[in-house]
Amino acid sequence: MSGLRCLVVDDELASPTAEGRAARALAEELQGRAIEVVEAASAEDGTSVIVSDSAIHAILMDWNLGDDNGHARATRLLKLIRSRNDKIPIFLMAERGEASAIPVDVMEMVDEFIWTLEDTAAFVGGRVAASIRRY
Repeated sequence: MSGLRCLVVDDELASPTAEGRAARALAEELQGRAIEVVEAASAEDGTSVIVSDSAIHAILMDWNLGDDNGHARATRLLKLIRSRNDKIPIFLMAERGEASAIPVDVMEMVDEFIWTLEDTAAFVGGRVAASIRRY
């Protein structure tokens, strides 16, 4: 399989935090599976990639983009993605404690959840690769 590409939208990718390390480990895992990773460090950057690059095969997105309390940035980006493509696999990255607070309309737009600090990069990488193959 060649030419597989995944977009990772996470403002902590470059941060020395636990979430940042987990996101980087996941990006490295995907690259190790011959999936090109396009990184976006903000919802705005993610929007630019979505609008300009039709060769994305999966999207991993942090629920806490920009750390806005109502998750408006993440929700807007999800709605934009779904308005353009209702089939592309979307993985929402969150902490398990946040799951009960994710609105139903958001859950309906997402294919799978990644528990950032619990799921291993290898486990998530396998799920993403399988989703890309199905897509």
